[in-house]
Amino acid sequence: MAEGVDMNFSLSVSLYWTDENMTSTNDNVTVGEGVREYLGVGTLVLSAFYMMLLVMGMVGNVVVIFVILKVSGKKKEAKMADVLVMNLAVSDILLLSILPFMIIDLIVGEWTFSQELCKFVVGAVNAGAFAGFLSLAALSVDRYHAMAYPLKSLRLEDHKKTATVLFLLWSLAICTCIPHIWYARVLVYSGGTSHCVLELPATAEDPNLWHRVSVAYSFIVGFVVPLIIIITCYSLIIHSISSSDVLSTPDRSDGLVPAGGRQQNPGHAARVHRHKKLTRLVLMLVAAFVLCWLPYHVFHIVRLIVLPKMSKTWLLLALTFNALSFTNSVINPILYSVKQTARKVHTVTVHIITLFTTAKVIAFVAPGVCRNLSLTQVETLASQSQEKGSGLTDQDVQRSLVTGPGGCKKT
Repeated sequence: MAEGVDMNFSLSVSLYWTDENMTSTNDNVTVGEGVREYLGVGTLVLSAFYMMLLVMGMVGNVVVIFVILKVSGKKKEAKMADVLVMNLAVSDILLLSILPFMIIDLIVGEWTFSQELCKFVVGAVNAGAFAGFLSLAALSVDRYHAMAYPLKSLRLEDHKKTATVLFLLWSLAICTCIPHIWYARVLVYSGGTSHCVLELPATAEDPNLWHRVSVAYSFIVGFVVPLIIIITCYSLIIHSISSSDVLSTPDRSDGLVPAGGRQQNPGHAARVHRHKKLTRLVLMLVAAFVLCWLPYHVFHIVRLIVLPKMSKTWLLLALTFNALSFTNSVINPILYSVKQTARKVHTVTVHIITLFTTAKVIAFVAPGVCRNLSLTQVETLASQSQEKGSGLTDQDVQRSLVTGPGGCKKT
């Protein structure tokens, strides 16, 4: 095997070391030995875990896409944030699509597919990871822009700009993984087994030079740069909220606040509430991504510095952090579902409170205060009272019955 072979993006990520001269000891795992011989029954357990991630992740992300498309279809428009969340689900599906190959690779103990599929798998795992984190970075930029410049943000919501953002995002993700696709190869080892690996160029001065470049490139481009963008955006959001009340920006076409003070209206309040919820959701998605992918990158950096033999301990760490990175694609739809469920619970709670308020109105008008008041009018009255956030007094009811819409007359 060439000295420049990097197993960092092989199908069984980081399961083999590049030292061709390593020997097999009680603790060392040879290149040809692979994972199956070391894990034994554990191979089936790990394969079952990957299968669970595949099913849960695919179903969850497809549901997220379906829900967003359904909601956007009802509104006849799709917000930038919704499209980016949906794009995150697409990137997760792309990343999860390599798991069937990975499961077979673990069970069989070698790569049994073509070199073209090897290149696809290497490209998919890199493009999916890059596109996912770039989507989170774009979501963070969108959240800052929406909260700091709400009126301008509304004017920017159109299909052409959304399509442009998606095109740039995926173009960047694909371009960043071109080197990995180019160097992806199916190599046959001394033990007779084949594996999908990156066959990087080797130099006489430093055989591991391009190995280090590969790891550093993936870490900086696919993790550090998007993370800097995300941290910057959320720092600006926190600064904007603390230094100026950006969330109280009035809902006026000229963007000016009346001389008498702040202008508030239900439409603006609803947008502020939605911005806050979306911002919290994006922050949770970012936190999940960092927690799942940071150990993976740190492991490779440490391995790059230490350059250890392929021992069982390092193999176990590689498997653990690799599985953790794929777990992120399952966590994302769960977080989205939790937020959706919380929204439904809130809606049901408000509806129940409205029904109780409606019952109070009916109890008041039942003796004959207004015989031609319809149930719909009563519910509307209760809902309006609930939106005001104040209790429904008898005077409010009487005033609304006399002056409110619907031609109600006291009898």
